Amino acid sequence: MNRNFKSVQTQNLLNDLGKVVKSLRDRLLPKISNSAFGRSIGNDHSYVFKIENGKTNLSVDKICQIADQFNMDVNIELRKRE
Repeated sequence: MNRNFKSVQTQNLLNDLGKVVKSLRDRLLPKISNSAFGRSIGNDHSYVFKIENGKTNLSVDKICQIADQFNMDVNIELRKRE
């Protein structure tokens, strides 16, 4: 299997997660720059850009760090395909 291959499902999840992060950051932390937010999760502004645009695969640990910045918990749901 090609290790660089991303399934459509994976890419859709990354895109959706990126939109959620961008929306929360804009709404809950409007005065925080990409650079400052990136530093708060141990990265830089370019990593935040990649997250918000679905361009990077996130670890569960990184998702939890992001959730902490928004004072939120993470809930992952697996469900049967329709």
